[in-house]
Amino acid sequence: MRFGDRLLKKMQDRGQVQPAPAEKIPATVSHNGPQVFSCFVPGDPKAQGGTVPFFNEKTQQYKQVTKGQQGLGKWRVAMTNAFIWARKQTGHQTYTGPVQVGAVFIMPRRKNHPKTMRGDFWHCTKPDLDKLQRAVGDSLEKAGVIISDSRITTWRPAPIKRYADLTETPGVKVSVKPLIQSDLQEVHHEELTE
Repeated sequence: MRFGDRLLKKMQDRGQVQPAPAEKIPATVSHNGPQVFSCFVPGDPKAQGGTVPFFNEKTQQYKQVTKGQQGLGKWRVAMTNAFIWARKQTGHQTYTGPVQVGAVFIMPRRKNHPKTMRGDFWHCTKPDLDKLQRAVGDSLEKAGVIISDSRITTWRPAPIKRYADLTETPGVKVSVKPLIQSDLQEVHHEELTE
């Protein structure tokens, strides 16, 4: 049993997540060849902050607590479940080497959002893009898509945070691809030309 499967089983046993048949999970998977893992997770993307020390007066010990936006726990569970489901659908094995991750965060439209997208396409308010990326990296690791989020060496194409258009569902589009030698040469060329 893979790590992601064990985690899902443990969360189901605790009642944190309800088991769902594969056809009920609202994620979509793209088959972009044997090397690329792609998945869309619908929902309202939430940011994950850093860890802060918390002193427990009862036990007289410090504990590291992860700060995050309200609803972060449910968002991470939704991403983890979708990634586990997508892995099962595609038969992807856990990536153990360096990977590049691409992410497009499609944020929900505001209630007063104009009906047209004139000049108001980019989501320029909180949550911060890097904190949204942190939540995706941790969920990829928990789902067993990558062995550790430290294996993410580059975010390519560059992550995007934007509003959903009138017909789009908010959520995140994620792609993971292992890096090979030719990718290194391409990245090095990009560094030199910037």
